Amino acid sequence: MIVIVAVSVLFTLSSWVGMDGGMKRLSHMVCWGVLALTVYIYLVGPTQFITSNSLSSMGLMLTNFVDMSLFTDPMGDGKFTREWTVFYWLWWISYAPGVALFVTRVSRGRTIREVIVALMLGGCVGAWFVFGVLENYSLHHFITGIVNVPGVLNQQGGEVAIGMLLGQLPAGRLVMAFFLIAMAVFLAAHMDAVGYAVSATCTRDLAEGEDPAPADRLFWCIMLTLVPLAMIFSKAPLNSKRLTDRQRLTLM
Repeated sequence: MIVIVAVSVLFTLSSWVGMDGGMKRLSHMVCWGVLALTVYIYLVGPTQFITSNSLSSMGLMLTNFVDMSLFTDPMGDGKFTREWTVFYWLWWISYAPGVALFVTRVSRGRTIREVIVALMLGGCVGAWFVFGVLENYSLHHFITGIVNVPGVLNQQGGEVAIGMLLGQLPAGRLVMAFFLIAMAVFLAAHMDAVGYAVSATCTRDLAEGEDPAPADRLFWCIMLTLVPLAMIFSKAPLNSKRLTDRQRLTLM
């Protein structure tokens, strides 16, 4: 509850300040923070293994892209397809309306071509770099026996595995503190964007380039804060393994 309230105060203040003074600054902080963390892990971690396996994985993805994209597991029960491929398709579709409003607002003054190129190339390159470094860093520690990542995930959870992996880095405690701050700001920036998108959708006759009223943004920020708090008080199952696909999609 303390974490939720603290993050909620941050994104509520950001939303109240406005797009340029609040949300844009949070977004810049997130981008630079994640980039700095990833570059640090890449340089002080197993750099050669990360580079080699990232390139190899990219080659496998490009070679098998069509096959993996259309795989439906016709001879099996389809469990993998339902819980991963189709689930993430629906996840991104559910994100599309809010993200479209946010991207359109922050991209004012740019051409449609510039927006598409930035989203496609910038998003893909950023995801490849961040996931390539972080995943191969954890894979290296599993192969060398430093951290049994699958065992920790199954027995103690993902947050414990992340802490153990980051703790292996030089200045591990500082890295974990930086990671926590970056994730808190990331969540605040995301919720700020959601609050802006919802308030803009609910504002009638909103002129081009005009932001929703601060009172409206504040109202939806409070509503977004009450949702996770209500789930905690109602003791809703937060473990994804206990949720059906429909429940998980509804929560997102």
